[in-house]
Amino acid sequence: MENKSYEHLGITAFWIFMLQMMSPALIFLLIAFLFPQLSATMPPELLRYAEPFGRFFFLIGLAALLIGGVIGYLRYITYIFCLADHALLIEQGILNKERVSIPYRQVQNINLRRSIIDRLLGVSHLIILTAGHEDSRDPGDPNYEAEGHLPLLDKHRAEQIQAELLKHTNTQRVIAG
Repeated sequence: MENKSYEHLGITAFWIFMLQMMSPALIFLLIAFLFPQLSATMPPELLRYAEPFGRFFFLIGLAALLIGGVIGYLRYITYIFCLADHALLIEQGILNKERVSIPYRQVQNINLRRSIIDRLLGVSHLIILTAGHEDSRDPGDPNYEAEGHLPLLDKHRAEQIQAELLKHTNTQRVIAG
């Protein structure tokens, strides 16, 4: 029996995780850089009280950038998956580790979801639904919890994984016409 190794989601997922975690820092840095222009319109008696705020926003922005970068990197390296011999294995989480094993025999549906932004970025979300999943909500609901979810995969890699899962599960691919 061949045992395959775990793999990461891909370089696009890395950059999206980083940007998601760093976006609050960018707001603080933008305020810090715009602060001199804003303070130019202030009366001189208020200016001496306002000057420290520009440095404050800059320092908070740098700290948030550093922390966001570390958290984004950790999110990326801790989200791994493996197409093993008898199951899809997904591991994720920085502090709270979550390990999901989805036996191929239980897979009922394998969906690729691509929003407009996902299509612009060239990524897909691979959603795996199983026979044993007890969630009664509608799969069309964006808050629907699937048994397995591989986010932000490169479009071609997501299609390869979908094809490989279909091969293992003996499920037919349905193409809407």
